Amino acid sequence: MSKTMHWVGHPKGGEWFSPSGARLATICPSGKEYCVWDVRTGARQATVPFTKGEGAFLGWFNEKHLLVQDPGKKKGTMQIKIIDLLGRTTRVLADLATDKPHMLQFAYQPGS
Repeated sequence: MSKTMHWVGHPKGGEWFSPSGARLATICPSGKEYCVWDVRTGARQATVPFTKGEGAFLGWFNEKHLLVQDPGKKKGTMQIKIIDLLGRTTRVLADLATDKPHMLQFAYQPGS
């Protein structure tokens, strides 16, 4: 059985569904923040402000945290960060120069 949730906004970036599949992250209909939705009920569970205007949603880190890419503190750099559902940075995973080629891969490990 499929379900349509036309009010949730558009998915963007990497993994839209949380690791358990119980939550869905989208760009809010206003286009100014991320929205986290309960897949079963369609209720909004969180409204997460964008951390920076040039940032990008990469996916979920775990059930309570998102993975985002933002401009770094220095010119010509970017950061891969874990943010909570209030938009606060809880950890910087990578700080990279944008003028050098790079390839990052993150893999979820259950129980870690």
